[in-house]
Amino acid sequence: RQLVTYSHLSRRLAAAAIAGAIIAPATSRAEEVTIGQTFLASGLDAAEGSNGWALVSHGIAEQLFRVSREGEVVPNVAASATPNDDGTWTVELAPDRFFSDGTPVTAEAVAVALNRTGEANPSARATAGRLDFTAVDDDTLTVRTEHTTTILPSILAEWAFPVHRMEGDAPIFTGPFAVKSFQPGGSIEMTPILSLPAGGHDRDVHRGAELGADREDLVNVRLLERLERRLVVDPTLIDGRVGKLGQNVVEA
Repeated sequence: RQLVTYSHLSRRLAAAAIAGAIIAPATSRAEEVTIGQTFLASGLDAAEGSNGWALVSHGIAEQLFRVSREGEVVPNVAASATPNDDGTWTVELAPDRFFSDGTPVTAEAVAVALNRTGEANPSARATAGRLDFTAVDDDTLTVRTEHTTTILPSILAEWAFPVHRMEGDAPIFTGPFAVKSFQPGGSIEMTPILSLPAGGHDRDVHRGAELGADREDLVNVRLLERLERRLVVDPTLIDGRVGKLGQNVVEA
C-alpha cells in the first residue's frame, strides 16, 4: 500500500488526480509523484539529531507508539506497554510487522536500534533519562528507565524513537515508503512498500488526516493504492508547480 497525502493542494488538483486514476489505462498512469516541501531530512540515520522526526514525517519511519488525530497515544509498531511492579515496562510488539526489506520486526532488532539511539541522541534521554531495551523473546521487550515514569508509551511516541535496523551503514525502516535515493539538501526518492499489515488500512490511510489534514483534501487513497508510483520529496519546488505543502504531508 501507499499513502500520498495532498493536504495543502487545491481540491481541483486532488479531483484531477482522482479523475486521472479512473479514466487512465494502466499503461499510461503516472509513475512518479513529486512533492515540494519546505524542509528535508538532513540524513537517514534516525539516531542523529532531528533526523527521526523528519524521517517519520516523510513516511519512511515509524515509532512504537504514535499520537492520534484526537491527541491520544496509541499503539503503532508496538501493540501494548504494561508497567511492572519493579518499575520496568513490558512492551509487546504488534504482529506481522516488517522492515522495508521484508525482514520481520523483532524485539531484538528494536532493542538494538533504540539502545543505539539512546546512547547517541540526547533528545532520546530528555524525558525519563536513558532507556534500556532488552529482548525477552521475538515479540516482547523489557524497558528499564533511568528515571521512573508512568508514561512510557508517550515517551516512545516522541520523534527521537523511530524503529530501524542497520544493514552496515544503511538504516532500514518500517514505514510505507523505502528510500531509493537520497541527496542531502536536495531530494529523497522513495518507493512504496506494498506489504503493510492486513487490517491496518484505517491506521495507514488516515495517518495524514490525524496530523491535521482536512479529509476532503485527501486524494482518494483506495484509487491511488492501485497505482505503482514513485515519490520524490523535493524542498526546492515552488508553489506554482505542485502546490505548497506543509511539513506533515506524507505520513503512514
